[in-house]
Amino acid sequence: MNSKKNKSKMIGMIINILAILFGAFFVFLYIYRAAVSGITYDEAFTYLAYSRPLEQNFSLEVIRNIYYESLANNHWINTIAIALTGRLTGIEYCEFVIRIPSMLFGVVYVITVTVLFIIRKLPAVGYSLLICGYYLNEFFGLARGYGQAAVLVFIGIILYEKWRDQPDRYPYLTFSLGFLIASAYANSVSLVVCFSLGIPLLIRLIKGKRLWPYVKKSWPFLLIYLCAGLMILKYHFKISAPGLPLYYSETNSLFETVKEYVGMIFTGKIIITIFSILLIISFTAGIVYLAVKRITLDCDLGLALIIYMICILLMNTVFKRGGFLGRTLLPAFTLFVIGIMDVFTHVFLLVKEKLPRLPLKCLKAACTVLIALIFICFFTRIDPYRTSDWYEDYDIKINFHTSPELLPQYDHASTAFYAEKDAHEHR
Repeated sequence: MNSKKNKSKMIGMIINILAILFGAFFVFLYIYRAAVSGITYDEAFTYLAYSRPLEQNFSLEVIRNIYYESLANNHWINTIAIALTGRLTGIEYCEFVIRIPSMLFGVVYVITVTVLFIIRKLPAVGYSLLICGYYLNEFFGLARGYGQAAVLVFIGIILYEKWRDQPDRYPYLTFSLGFLIASAYANSVSLVVCFSLGIPLLIRLIKGKRLWPYVKKSWPFLLIYLCAGLMILKYHFKISAPGLPLYYSETNSLFETVKEYVGMIFTGKIIITIFSILLIISFTAGIVYLAVKRITLDCDLGLALIIYMICILLMNTVFKRGGFLGRTLLPAFTLFVIGIMDVFTHVFLLVKEKLPRLPLKCLKAACTVLIALIFICFFTRIDPYRTSDWYEDYDIKINFHTSPELLPQYDHASTAFYAEKDAHEHR
């Protein structure tokens, strides 16, 4: 008996060490990409138009001007963090330096996911799905707000789960709401995530007769959150007005949206299509089963994911501002993974209760195969010199210093960044 326990402990320790090592590799990969790759259009535009002026004159007047004059390219936390990093380091026009804020968010993400896995708050499949999001890894090496928003949403969800387990510990809920509002300042598309999580949160407060007690205890924070939420909501509608440059999709469908999320982890058109179809069928079946058992409301993160999917599918129809695709879906990546896990976990527990002799060995074998496939897909996608959304931009850093005449084939913002960088270096 003791030998079995020792063996189990040894295997667990080895798995934990492997998780830590892979987390370290995850961090190394995006740091290396940030160090060796050239500037992209969006990073250059953000730095030149918003962060650089704020770095030179960090004042409320400059922030106010950015609020009223910036385009969708400005992600507030990223813009301000780049300006503060520049002021602290004294280094200007450096691709690596302006990416430091995103890299730090990536470190927080990896540590959080790994710790949750080690303390058994996150199953192996969940750890694999969250840590092997290669698309997310790319954005931790870019000076953009999408990955930052995903991390803030993730922390908000974790704190919400802590409050759900201890409903009288209101500070968990208050901090959860704070991180969710902050995610909208990392990228305003996260407002949809805030709304989606807010509905089941409100239902749980009302069902538990805790809404008014919570409001009485936390009203100053709620008032601040309300004002902050209205400000970023107004900003989002301003920058997404018709005629302004915005990254969006003309049409949306459930299948294409699910494919986008599945493609953030898996690779290969056939694999992505098969997993998307299986996921839609199994998730729908799970929701129907939970509805029959009348416990859908208890599966609040799964419910939040359903609300989120409905919102983004109706986004273009209702607001006429275009739909979400690619990187605009990234802030809800952790909600997508955790929401699916929430539904499947509830279904599994119900089935296990009715079928105590369920063949768990087969399930464990299937999970092992799935985890192996997830890691294989991650490693086969590795290319530190390219990202999915700005594939060609990464040649600029090399081409500019070796052959300036090649620059006209690239965009104006990144060309201007390097022109100003060279001028700055030769002053």
